[in-house]
Amino acid sequence: MTLVPNYVPTDWVDTVTPVDEAKLDKVEAAVDAHADAINTLDTRLAAEEAMPDIPTVVNGQWLKGSSGAMVWSAIAIADVTNLQTTLNAKEATANKGVANGYASLDSGGKVPTTQLPVSIDLRWAGTYQAATAYKEGDVVIYNGVSYMALRPSTGETPAPWSSAAGGTLTNASSVLAADISISSSNADFDAVSLSLVAGTWLLIGQLLAIRAGNSGFVTTRLWDGTTVYASAEFNSAGLSSGQGITVPVGAIVTLAATTTVKITARASASGFTIKATSAGTVNSPAITQLNAVKIG
Repeated sequence: MTLVPNYVPTDWVDTVTPVDEAKLDKVEAAVDAHADAINTLDTRLAAEEAMPDIPTVVNGQWLKGSSGAMVWSAIAIADVTNLQTTLNAKEATANKGVANGYASLDSGGKVPTTQLPVSIDLRWAGTYQAATAYKEGDVVIYNGVSYMALRPSTGETPAPWSSAAGGTLTNASSVLAADISISSSNADFDAVSLSLVAGTWLLIGQLLAIRAGNSGFVTTRLWDGTTVYASAEFNSAGLSSGQGITVPVGAIVTLAATTTVKITARASASGFTIKATSAGTVNSPAITQLNAVKIG
């Protein structure tokens, strides 16, 4: 960078070159320009001298300020804003697939079955004791047979599924004693019923309806008069007079108190018969019936 313009001196010759104002002004201007350049250079040198000295380079480190000076140093976590907070929030790979960590994925992108919970946590609880409060998943032995609690219970003696296991199965059954004629439409006709104590019951029943007149819809319900546990409906238009259809119904219900459960039929038109037995079969077995097995 040129501080002053190139000066072309005057070729002075004694007694020849005149000394006039123009030549003297030229000399003054040159002197002034050089003086300004010297002052500018002095200012730039002063600014340069005021800058801190850069220490000798250290490979693998970074230059940063420390107590007003420049030093070569490794980058620390604290040197990056919010870096420590971000690191604290991340999941460590050491927590993958371990307790209180997070699940891993297999080659198909799914959680391995070994890391999935079982539906019931089984716990061995020894010999059954009536006073013990058992939890879901507790396994006990009673009369040589092992049992598992499906719900919390106290004082409920395990009920064996066979007499060979040391007990009897709680069950009940009811059959229709005589045919029932559906004499009016859209009315409920009770077929069979059972009075069941509190507990969980498996209910299985069936009803045989015979067309004896007009066709229409026949609805079968398994209920207690208020709550419907199961229902089925069929259209008898495809049946000829005298033909019938067996309608099965079933459900698992939990009763809070002794309850009468029944099977009823309702037709959209009169002219149907609910049969008690199947005519023409050996010993006329019951065809409209309700069975119940206590399972809890």
